[in-house]
Amino acid sequence: MPGRQHIDPVDFPDLLPNIRLIDVIGDPPRFKVRLTGERISDHFGESLTGQFLDEAFDGFEGRASFRAFAATVESGRPYWNLGVCDLNPEKDFVPFERLAVPLAGDGVNVDMLLVLSLFGERSLDPAFYAKAIAR
Repeated sequence: MPGRQHIDPVDFPDLLPNIRLIDVIGDPPRFKVRLTGERISDHFGESLTGQFLDEAFDGFEGRASFRAFAATVESGRPYWNLGVCDLNPEKDFVPFERLAVPLAGDGVNVDMLLVLSLFGERSLDPAFYAKAIAR
């Protein structure tokens, strides 16, 4: 499994505003935001960088986002979903697509998630992906 050291943001500059890096801490896992892209910060009205998600969102452990992240950690496999973001009920009408990719610094144990989140029309536009990864 790749680790953070294997990822170079220069390879996907168009996606960076939609990227979060989330540290996985402990067992059971807690999720702490290490880095938040500009479009994600705009969607939530703040960056959440440096915050644990269970402290930033009431009832986080009961939400679909927690289950998706925990399943990614447990399985070591990417997780994808399309729908609306369960962490921002004020914008539950905005189409949302998320891909969570597990990263393991030691190649085995997931210690970070790279999360791509697309909001609005981009979440439904395959041409956006083609352009972003064609570099």
